[in-house]
Amino acid sequence: MPSSQEDAAVLARKMEADLRPHIKDRKWRLKSYKQCFTADLAVAWAMSNVKIQGASDDLNEEIAIQTLNAMIDGGMICHVVDPQKRFQINETRVLYFRFTSNNPEPRGAHGDVCWDGARPLGTSPMSSPVSEKATAADLSTR
Repeated sequence: MPSSQEDAAVLARKMEADLRPHIKDRKWRLKSYKQCFTADLAVAWAMSNVKIQGASDDLNEEIAIQTLNAMIDGGMICHVVDPQKRFQINETRVLYFRFTSNNPEPRGAHGDVCWDGARPLGTSPMSSPVSEKATAADLSTR
């Protein structure tokens, strides 16, 4: 794990350079997310670049997760929708993150660099009153 934010910044720049071929626009549930990478790719990168020789894979995964979360804490990377989202051990869902240094998305209403502007944080697109009204209007016109 990096011993300082400076060390985390150096690692983040190296990770960004190494992952550059994998940083691309991605889609999930018909929504596009610009210039992001997958969490599993970040964990694999961290496990191969920040590890203790002779340590178990579980320990190296824990160190990799701590390193990536230090990058989040330092504002170097973030989840594409939820700025509170952190890396977790044994996470199996596909999660998208991006580097904040080249974030193509506008800042959210709260100034969050990684919020994509699609909806307020902590709300579900299915529970939005606007979505319900739009659905009811769509159904009544058919």
